[in-house]
Amino acid sequence: MSRPQTYDEQDVDSDSLAQLKLKDLDGPAGDGGGGGDELLWKTSRGKSTSKVSAMAKAFAEAGKGSSSETSLKKTSLASYPTHVRVEPSRPSSITSSAMSMKSDVSKEPDVNFRESRSKKFPASHVRDTSPVASVMSMVSRASSPIQFSSVTSDSVSLSWGCPAGLETPQRFRVVWGCGGENRSLEVEGLSVDVEGLQPGKKYNFSVVTLSSDGSQSPPVSTSVQTEVPQPENLTVVTCSSSATVKWTKPKGLNEASFSIGATKNNFLQALGLFEHQENKLTLNSVLEISHDSIFKQSCECMKDLPLYVLRKLMWCSASSSCASVCDRKTGVVEKVNPLDLLTAIVHCSDPFLQQTLFSKMSQFQLAVPLLLPNCDAQQSTLMLWALRDIVKKFKSYTSGDQRGSVECRIATADMQLVSFVRLGKNSMSKSSCLSNIIGQSQQCSSTFLHYNMECGNVPRKISDGLVEISWFLPSGKKNIDMFQQPIAFANLRGDIRMFEAQFSFLCQTSAAVFVFTNDSLSDLSILRKTDRTSQLCLVIAAQTSKSEKDILAEVGTGNTKGVNVILKGNQNDAEFNATLRKHTAAIIQKENRLISVQTMADIAVKTGLLIDERCPECEKGQELATKIISGIKDITKFKADVLSRQGHMWKEISGLEREQCQLKNPRQGDIEQHKSSLNKDVINLRAKQREVAMSKYIKYFIDGISKQGTERNYFLKSFRMMLDSLTQNKMSELKEKYKCALKQSPKNKEEIQRLEEEISLCSLGLEHFFRELGQLYESTSPGSPRAKELQHLPVVCAQLLLEGFPLELLDGDASNIPQRWIEDIFKSLCDMVKPNCLLSVVTILGVQSTGKSTLLNTMFGIQFAVSSGKCTRGAFMQLVKVSDSSIQELNCKYVMVIDTEGLKSPELAEQVDSYVHDNELATLVIGLSDVAIINISMENVTEMKDILQIAVHAFLRMKQVGKKPRCLFVHQNVPDVAAHDTNLRDRQKMVQQLNEMTEAAARMEKIKASKSFTDVMDYDPEKDSYYIPGLWQGTPPMASVSAGYSEAVCEVKRGLIDALSEIPNRQDFLQFWELTKELWQTLRFENFIFNFRNSIVAEAYSKLCQEWDKWEWAFQKEMYNWSLKAEVQIYNCGISDPDFEIPSLNALTLEASKQLDKEEKKLKDSLKQYFDKQASNKSLIENYRAEFEISVKSLRRKTEASMVSSLKAALDVQNAKQHLSAINNTQSQTIETKVLDLLNSFKGKDSGICDDMLRKEFEKMWTKTQSVFPYYELPRKNVADDAFQILQEDYKKEHLQQLLHTIDEEIEKHDIKHDDELEACLKMHIFGIAITEFQKMHNNFIDQNDPQICLERAKEKFLSEFVNLYRDRDQCQRKAAEFAKNCLAPAIFDYVTKRIGPEIVDEMKTGHDAISLSTRSSFQYKLLSELLEKNNYKDYRKFIKRYETFVKDWIFEQVVRTMSRGNILQQKEKALSSGVLKKVNDVVTSFISNPSRKVKSVRDFIKYICGKLDLILPDDALQDFMIMNSTFQTRTKEFASHLKEYIEDSLTTSGPLNFRYSKLGEVKQRLRSLTLKPQEVLFEALFGCGKRCPFCTAPCEAGGSEHKIHFSSIHRPEGTNGCHTFPSKAVKTDICSSSVISDSTFCSKETNWKFHPYKEYKTFYPEWDIPGDPTLQATAYWKFFMANFNEEIAKDYDLNPAIIPDDWKLLTQADALKNLQQAFHKVQTPL
Repeated sequence: MSRPQTYDEQDVDSDSLAQLKLKDLDGPAGDGGGGGDELLWKTSRGKSTSKVSAMAKAFAEAGKGSSSETSLKKTSLASYPTHVRVEPSRPSSITSSAMSMKSDVSKEPDVNFRESRSKKFPASHVRDTSPVASVMSMVSRASSPIQFSSVTSDSVSLSWGCPAGLETPQRFRVVWGCGGENRSLEVEGLSVDVEGLQPGKKYNFSVVTLSSDGSQSPPVSTSVQTEVPQPENLTVVTCSSSATVKWTKPKGLNEASFSIGATKNNFLQALGLFEHQENKLTLNSVLEISHDSIFKQSCECMKDLPLYVLRKLMWCSASSSCASVCDRKTGVVEKVNPLDLLTAIVHCSDPFLQQTLFSKMSQFQLAVPLLLPNCDAQQSTLMLWALRDIVKKFKSYTSGDQRGSVECRIATADMQLVSFVRLGKNSMSKSSCLSNIIGQSQQCSSTFLHYNMECGNVPRKISDGLVEISWFLPSGKKNIDMFQQPIAFANLRGDIRMFEAQFSFLCQTSAAVFVFTNDSLSDLSILRKTDRTSQLCLVIAAQTSKSEKDILAEVGTGNTKGVNVILKGNQNDAEFNATLRKHTAAIIQKENRLISVQTMADIAVKTGLLIDERCPECEKGQELATKIISGIKDITKFKADVLSRQGHMWKEISGLEREQCQLKNPRQGDIEQHKSSLNKDVINLRAKQREVAMSKYIKYFIDGISKQGTERNYFLKSFRMMLDSLTQNKMSELKEKYKCALKQSPKNKEEIQRLEEEISLCSLGLEHFFRELGQLYESTSPGSPRAKELQHLPVVCAQLLLEGFPLELLDGDASNIPQRWIEDIFKSLCDMVKPNCLLSVVTILGVQSTGKSTLLNTMFGIQFAVSSGKCTRGAFMQLVKVSDSSIQELNCKYVMVIDTEGLKSPELAEQVDSYVHDNELATLVIGLSDVAIINISMENVTEMKDILQIAVHAFLRMKQVGKKPRCLFVHQNVPDVAAHDTNLRDRQKMVQQLNEMTEAAARMEKIKASKSFTDVMDYDPEKDSYYIPGLWQGTPPMASVSAGYSEAVCEVKRGLIDALSEIPNRQDFLQFWELTKELWQTLRFENFIFNFRNSIVAEAYSKLCQEWDKWEWAFQKEMYNWSLKAEVQIYNCGISDPDFEIPSLNALTLEASKQLDKEEKKLKDSLKQYFDKQASNKSLIENYRAEFEISVKSLRRKTEASMVSSLKAALDVQNAKQHLSAINNTQSQTIETKVLDLLNSFKGKDSGICDDMLRKEFEKMWTKTQSVFPYYELPRKNVADDAFQILQEDYKKEHLQQLLHTIDEEIEKHDIKHDDELEACLKMHIFGIAITEFQKMHNNFIDQNDPQICLERAKEKFLSEFVNLYRDRDQCQRKAAEFAKNCLAPAIFDYVTKRIGPEIVDEMKTGHDAISLSTRSSFQYKLLSELLEKNNYKDYRKFIKRYETFVKDWIFEQVVRTMSRGNILQQKEKALSSGVLKKVNDVVTSFISNPSRKVKSVRDFIKYICGKLDLILPDDALQDFMIMNSTFQTRTKEFASHLKEYIEDSLTTSGPLNFRYSKLGEVKQRLRSLTLKPQEVLFEALFGCGKRCPFCTAPCEAGGSEHKIHFSSIHRPEGTNGCHTFPSKAVKTDICSSSVISDSTFCSKETNWKFHPYKEYKTFYPEWDIPGDPTLQATAYWKFFMANFNEEIAKDYDLNPAIIPDDWKLLTQADALKNLQQAFHKVQTPL
């Protein structure tokens, strides 16, 4: 039982009733019950004191009388009362730690006694204070023949034996006394009861035999202490943070002190660990990344201390032993004993955190708990499970002085145990001695905490009874090693008299027990009665006059075997430590008693100790793991039989998949036939994998990982440890054989090679079992019964990832990724963590065995699963959770840490492709990372250059796809504390080397514009360079982790977190997987053909293209509307005004330029904003930024040229009309005058003149007037003459010039190779066709604008006006109707015609099929999917051969179909016309209600209307309207009113502005008549550059108008375009995307018909990017087409049918559609 610690600080009086009030307690208060380790307040009537702790201030209010009350403000860990006990006053000899004043008793009370023969028990049991919870303690006493059968608070019953040789009854005198006063009595018989004693007093008893003559024998003496009665009537009243404890002083106790004890629960409450007694701390919670956990340098609150220390330990930090906190505001320092803190942490940690904690402590050479006390339950627990994961390596001394390396799990290793314990008080630090014996010079910190260390002097509260263990392990160097055998050292905290169970356990398990004591020899009685099998060394540190012989005699006769006495004497500490070490070595050499911690468990049970493993979950997990281990007799055979799927079959599949990517060894001449054959082989191997029966051991494993909670964790941990031990044992055996073979028969190469192979194959770890599950899952057919059995496994693995278990991403043995398996795990993972599924990725790259894994483990406190005895192979990933408080800062919920195998591996060094392997791995690692750590060992400059060169290539390739990860350089084994400053020159030199490497790598990769290292990666030499000293301090295996190393790694981690927080974009788990999959697929191509456009890049590019399409159309639409307004200005500037002035072209061009500048800026701003802020995958599309910026300029340039051309044409037309308008106006005015004169001549005449008479008179006047007009006739031209001049000279007419420009563009677009003669012939041919149409256009213009013709056309109008005036008809109303019908209606129709085009484009871009018209890739997907749905060869033929025509027709039909659906076109046109009519009506209504003073005539009114509206009135109709308008010019308001009536009628009825299309042909006709034809706008946007693949003619899908690189998402068999084989003339099945990764060759005009490798196609077609396609599925669409229409294709091109691979024939329409969806990233890849 643990003895309570007492503290004296302030006097508190007490009487029959005592009361103590505690304030400001945290959490729930006790109810008065409980017991265990406690902190004590002592109150007494005299000078006794009360103390809480060294950090607390106690305030007590003393009072005389029957009761007292003390209030105590909580300031420390001790202020949690849960029980009260009474302590009587002690004599002055009691130690200061529990001091109270002497008793005031001056007179012994009356004593009653009676004889008794009650049951006897040894008087050596000393009664100690007992808490209210009825726990009784015994204080040790010297042994005596007198036996006490009963001891109470006021009486004792004692007995003794009959003196030897005396048979008759005798008389005895019994004498007892306390404090100098003695009482006596004489009795007959052998027992007596003595009553009337004082409670809690020590009484000395002696018995003498009285003879009849009055003589007496020598006395037999002993002593006993009466019990201390418990307090009575204990009550506890609690409220929030305070508690009031009341009790009554027990009767018969005159003077007493009362102690209030704090239990373990209270201590945990103060540390913030109370809730973790049930809800244990987990490793995940400790490793959680947060700002405070990384950047916080100290604790400010006691509750933060445990987690702070735990995290420091996980990260191997030197500050992990911190056990104090300082309040920044008050400066008050609170301390806790580190052992108490450790005990509390271990109690509140789950078993798996305990394991990791013990392992980390062991790395620091800190002692770890062997027996963990639980003071509340008064029991200790053997920490067997927690110790199981500690692995130690050392050199053993064998016969012949051969030193062999040994690696073992410390829990199962047999070695001798030496224990150090304390009896009573000791003037010398036992723990300090023990640390020095082990080898203190090796470490900076002590193995065992002792009094003279920081916080070591703080009184312990809950750790008494703790047994720690540490190990000495030899290094094989005699001048360093303290011992030549591995030895375990145990250290018991506290007095062995208080912890007899622990002492007994150590005595039975140890080879030697060193007992340190200073007490009187009477306390040695415990040594006599303890069962032991160990050597006992009694260490007397204090000065003594007794000899060793005397001391041995005091120990007791009959039990001194194996007992040694060591006296310190006058030796100093160093000499004494040497003496102890010498004794230890001698005993170890003599005893040779070996025991393991695992073996100790049986002894622990016998001594009443608990075992941490003895729980159902652990036992079940270990049992299941043992079942599998029992089946592993031979590792190599087990792997071949049980784990066969991952053996040669998986490696063969990996090889075949690589060949599918590289196509280096075609078995047949046809590439596609070879690919089909490879695919068959893969299918067959998968079938073989399916045929392998699932062994019972795999079923056991699946059963184990399918368990829930801790049982699964126990299974995995146990199984991993068992596998590692098994592997290590086998590895050690093989290495020993290998060493012998090298020494004894070095020429036996075969044997040596065989052993090397065995060593490489004998590794067996958890990763092999998970790898087998992956292959089992991969080979299982979806939907099969086995698939249903295995469908939960990805979910299980996802759970394990979230729980902190590492998972293999890249199989290092097969160099492959099981894609379906990993993908399903990531899908499950994403489902589990939604919506918090964003992650950051940290990777590390470096040469093998340079501490990469150690660096990651130290930084993140994790432990990657690697086979024992081997370096990491492949790549493992592990998740570290980000705390909720830091999610916003890091913009992610998880950090994925990826550890990889080292570069420059000796195992791969002899392989030809080892450099390829390293480059692949480096590119994969860097490609996946957000931050990549380049780990460099400064010891090997050559290796440093090698890894830098590999890394540069990897960074360069990622730059090409827009990924620019952050890079940190970590230089290991740099001991200089000023390394960062002193290595400035070295850093500059390294940057120079990196720049040179980048240039060289760019040349090798054929990449331009990469001149420096910072061009390809984000690296600041000053900010991103770190220097780390060596890992170990001292000589292994007794070296501890260097404090400098841990602190430097912490600094790297801070830099890493800062780097992660600066990364703008994050990916989720599925995006990460897509990146991994596509990157890995690309990497397997030979020579690193890095055509990397994965789904993430494609999606990001597609989004950019969608946005560009919106911006481009907004720009075009805005400028088109501006052009319409400019045209209105031009055409309306001279309405009814003969003196009008036409704006100059320069003025309009300047205004257009300003508008273009404005819109161009908008477009540029949108592009910049998208890249700077809005783009979710900015880094992936950064390379395209320049292309789109150029496209902005190009769009501006083309739009400006088009606008200037249209403005010039409008001005030319209006200028041409100026002269004609003047002629027409002159003639019209003359004729109008003559008409009015004629009209006046009829006034006063008979009103019955008929119309024929009026016409006759009008004809006379017309003929006469016309005869006086000069003759005007527009010249007619011969368009053919102009065309000839254009072809011969540099003279250009408008339409012919545009045609010539169009011809030049088409020649360039289609890459037509030609000479000047061919170009001239082509242009003459086209011009010949166009001349006829242009001549018709010219003639029509002459017919419409010739003055003579116009005058003749106006004749009937003048006649009509003349007759109407004569008949006195309402001229104003009639003219208003005429204006509405002939001027206003056509103008509105023209308005709609010019503006409906953009409306239709908007509808197409935002309507039902908008997504298919948003980008060129989406458009291609739509075309191909429709073709597949129809599955008609004629349609395919048109698509392939006449692609441009096909696209134009398809778009037009799409627009027609959309506009016909629900009369959309009709509705839109009606909406536009109604809108402009309403505007006209508003203008007219406004004029009527408020006429303008400037409007004095109808002509002015028309000018007023045109100025308010964007309408262009038709010239001919307006001229006709102006005929004879002088008769009503002043009736403006009346004219406006009549006009309003007609407008309102049109708004409410169909009128002349009705738009109806009853037939599809009418819609088509209307669309073709629009000024801006939507089908042409869409074609221009979707058709793109028009470039087609030089091999298969697949169209380019790149966005923007100025892209530099052409690409297509899906390529075709070359035979679809008529290519054939020689000389068979069979349709060719080769696909260029397969050919570019093969060794095949091609010839073309560009190669001068010489054969050239497909792999080097960019030599002749550098503008094309053709990604390699190694799989059957990736081009299934066109393979299905070719297999389906093989005969038609052959017939069409007059060729022989192709030899179709068998795999192609199996493809279905559904397979083709699925492939199409995958190629254009429309759906996730189905499983």
